[in-house]
Amino acid sequence: MSAIKSHSSPSSRQPPAPAPSARGGKPSPRVKSKVAAANTAIPSKQPATRRKKDRISPEQRNHYVEVAAYYIAERRGFAPGDPFQDWAQAAAEIDRLLAENRLGN
Repeated sequence: MSAIKSHSSPSSRQPPAPAPSARGGKPSPRVKSKVAAANTAIPSKQPATRRKKDRISPEQRNHYVEVAAYYIAERRGFAPGDPFQDWAQAAAEIDRLLAENRLGN
């Protein structure tokens, strides 16, 4: 019987392992960067940041808006104005602060 030789095509061959550098057998920086890139490429199951807007209760948000609307009216000296406009302006400001994670419990 004759021995059967395994022939591999050039496309299925893997490149030779990189030779150790002259720095005492440590892998070259090129290899380290590939390892570092592989470690950072792992996707996270959770979002990187969670918005504080999602973490406060509607009652807490309403309280923030109420206090902010009071300070808006106070800034204009409680002169006659539109309280609904004060409330809308306060709500927009509170939502912005929550989205930027600058306000919370």
